[in-house]
Amino acid sequence: MVLAAGDYPVHAFRRHRYDPPLVIDAHAATITGWLITGSKGITIHGGTFMPPAPGVNPKTGGPAWTPALRLDNIEAFEISGARFVGPGHPDTGSGMVYGESYGLFVNVGANVNLLDSTFTGFKSSAVLQQVTGFHVANITFTYMRSDGLDVALSRNGIIEGLDCHDTLIRNDEHPDCVQLWSRPARPPSSDIVIRKNKVVGNTQGITMFNHVRDGVDDGGFDRITVEDIDVTVGYPHGIAMGSARNSILRNNHVRTLPGAKWRASINVGTSELQRCGNTVEAGAGKPAITDPHC
Repeated sequence: MVLAAGDYPVHAFRRHRYDPPLVIDAHAATITGWLITGSKGITIHGGTFMPPAPGVNPKTGGPAWTPALRLDNIEAFEISGARFVGPGHPDTGSGMVYGESYGLFVNVGANVNLLDSTFTGFKSSAVLQQVTGFHVANITFTYMRSDGLDVALSRNGIIEGLDCHDTLIRNDEHPDCVQLWSRPARPPSSDIVIRKNKVVGNTQGITMFNHVRDGVDDGGFDRITVEDIDVTVGYPHGIAMGSARNSILRNNHVRTLPGAKWRASINVGTSELQRCGNTVEAGAGKPAITDPHC
């Protein structure tokens, strides 16, 4: 299927299942606020994806944003060569326009691929939540107000070839290029490889935080590999792995952004992991740290 040049406004696609997959050529299309739910076997090549204009949050009276593309209960989905464009960008007139909304938001899925695409100007660019089997590769994230990629309650995935830069926080965001997390009621995020990613700017790098709230542990992480990451950031958590079990941390390079208040570091908490070949350069008045070679 080839989408003709033009605008494709907000629409919901429900319970469409294809075997073999439906392949959509969207290179000439501008797609706004699509929802695909309960569906299987869809591949999209190309396209410009944008969030719709915000509604009004009934609790705060502020804007209520929805994602450029949302996938719920999806299986065997792939998108490649796409441009996700949010409202945030440098403004030469009256200051900065900050990122809002999400580019891609996946809530419950299996076998999801996000490849060879760009995201600019969102609050958080891409979210994978409760996804089993995923590949995120060769993605550029720019001008996000918070995170590049969030992966929650998910397993069996590869995250590689990401480039995060030009994060622009507005208030008290705690930005990350890649953040993983678990929650007590579900199996922990596990069996994920994060490799060959680059992070530069006023952000944290690759983070996996684990919390204990009122005595209840989030659950930590199992079998996570973080390798060949290049991080130059202005926050303390260049790489953070909290309560990671049977995991690997190797051949990563962390630098502190010039003028930063804190040295960017590798922080592993109580993790049980194989660690080698990592370098933390001196910064913010603190010395370098070098692990033994692998």
